[in-house]
Amino acid sequence: MLEALRPKASTSLKELTRLTGSYAPHLLYPSALKETVLLCLARDLRMVERLSFEEGELDAPLAPSLFVVCELLMRPGTKYHANGQFQMTEAGLARAIKVLQGAVEREIVSRIVGVGSGLDEDEFFLTELDSSQRSEGADL
Repeated sequence: MLEALRPKASTSLKELTRLTGSYAPHLLYPSALKETVLLCLARDLRMVERLSFEEGELDAPLAPSLFVVCELLMRPGTKYHANGQFQMTEAGLARAIKVLQGAVEREIVSRIVGVGSGLDEDEFFLTELDSSQRSEGADL
């Protein structure tokens, strides 16, 4: 039954770009994504995760994950947005992608079971995303 939800393609960068065309980064929050985009992004994130566990090359679409992470880290109110500079360590990027993956998967579960966690999921996600860049001396 859940197999019917399985996406057959990678996340459309065109769709993600269209969402940010209005300069409204909140449209990229997992809670705001259409189910098709959310499921495709979850698939892409899982494939990226597998890269760190499997030797050899996987055809993992990294661009959608990078796009969402960078757009949200550059949203108004962040230090990256304020100073117009964006630097991230490889470890910081890996942490940010894991935070995004966790938020996407939590959103999918909430929608499927029809029960949210009671947290403000968007605020929790953004706090974790910003915190992912403070670890290990990353420049934020």
